[in-house]
Amino acid sequence: MLDGLTISASTERICADPEGRQAMATLRNRVLGSDWRVAVVAGVAGAQAAHLPGRVIVLGEALIARLDSPEALAGWMVAEAQARATSDPLLDVLDYAGTRATLALLTTGELPEGSVRDYARRRIARTPALPDAEALGSWLDGIGISSTPYALSLPADRSALSQALADRPMVERIPSPLLSDGEWLTLQAICAN
Repeated sequence: MLDGLTISASTERICADPEGRQAMATLRNRVLGSDWRVAVVAGVAGAQAAHLPGRVIVLGEALIARLDSPEALAGWMVAEAQARATSDPLLDVLDYAGTRATLALLTTGELPEGSVRDYARRRIARTPALPDAEALGSWLDGIGISSTPYALSLPADRSALSQALADRPMVERIPSPLLSDGEWLTLQAICAN
């Protein structure tokens, strides 16, 4: 789905700087586990954070560029992982594609390429998931990071979530950065090449 979107348009692409991808893999493994795929896209209008079928999280280049830390980015990734757990993204694809495409999937095993590409573009540009503050905070507690960087990175229209995260009791954490400063800068430059 993601590959079809970026192949079809000249300005939309998956960012693939090798060092940036390695830094993203390090962050992904620590935050979500190795069974997830996290891709960064450039040139997709409105892209911030989204999830697609197949345990895929898509992050927009602009989101990564504006964040101050890997801990803030971890919050965005966890929010999408939680959203995926609450609703099956494949059902969303089938709803978007329609009855004819769903029947094509059942009979041929494939969805029409245009439906898949259009859905991916629409989904990636959609407003990111609004997670449950307690569940997100618990996930971040489990990997030893504070929810504060994520809360501070939220836009003004998410002030209720930001406040709910701020009101959570503090959990004592052992300072262990998700990425080194150099790895974070490398990750932020993942779309440079």
